[in-house]
Amino acid sequence: MLSVVVDHYDIRNNEINYKRFAKVTQFLGWGLFILALVLDLFVFHKGTRH
Repeated sequence: MLSVVVDHYDIRNNEINYKRFAKVTQFLGWGLFILALVLDLFVFHKGTRH
């Protein structure tokens, strides 16, 4: 979202760089989210058994 705001105020014609940055950070964000979910479910999840 930050790249959209910065692109709006930037007077240079480099929208492709902001779109690329947005795609990379979106991919990284989803990847980290899925990694955290998998780690929580299968690695760090402690069972209720004693």
